[in-house]
Amino acid sequence: MKTDGNENRIRYGLPDTVRGVLIMGMIAYHTLFDILSAFGFDMDAPWMRGVNVVRDIGAACFILLSGFCFHFGRRNARKGLLLFAAGLVVTAATRLLDREVFVIFGVLTFMGVAKWILCGLHPLLRRVPPAVGAAVSLVLFLLFFSCNFGYAGFYGAVLFRWPSFFYRNYLTAFFGFPFNGFVSADYFGLLPWLFAALCGYFLHPLVMGNPRTGKALSFRLGPAAFVGRYSLWVYLIHQPVIYFAVQAIKYLFL
Repeated sequence: MKTDGNENRIRYGLPDTVRGVLIMGMIAYHTLFDILSAFGFDMDAPWMRGVNVVRDIGAACFILLSGFCFHFGRRNARKGLLLFAAGLVVTAATRLLDREVFVIFGVLTFMGVAKWILCGLHPLLRRVPPAVGAAVSLVLFLLFFSCNFGYAGFYGAVLFRWPSFFYRNYLTAFFGFPFNGFVSADYFGLLPWLFAALCGYFLHPLVMGNPRTGKALSFRLGPAAFVGRYSLWVYLIHQPVIYFAVQAIKYLFL
């Protein structure tokens, strides 16, 4: 989104298109997850590791894009409130469906809090050289990537373990250090994901400083761009539709 000389809002098509592709990938993953869960397939099968890596890359790209698009937005604090409220709705709805495994600190809750943090830090962050900010954010994202699992590293390759007292209660879980026994159907702690949003935030001025960027950002792929533009509503609707469709198929054929 940008403003032309007449103060008209111009919406870029490429961010919507990329966001839409990522959302459709997420829908495919949730569909696979619900099918495997409903029909009793092994969730820890070796081939699922590759699927989970793709899932993590998609999540990182989605959150990075949200940080990038922060500069395009107006009323970011209000959008943060909307996302946070939507996250509470998802938590309440999944709690009603399943009292044991429901969503706590899901992606919408994280996105809302991340927007508030970026709003609050914006006056300071804009003074940081973008290349330095992006590089430091990426390094910190990689360092904290597996903090949810107690260590620094990637997919079981341990660099070192974080102190056990980091993992105490729901407050530490909110920050990215879940206690033993914490379970959530969709979990995005503040760490490491805030650093992905910050990386996107700092990439914006670097990308927009290229004179050829404007033409590239105007690219639009119709269906994907539509999904991306209304990503919040697609997210809220898709999971109950998939869940009840899979349960109906299970009921009819098993």
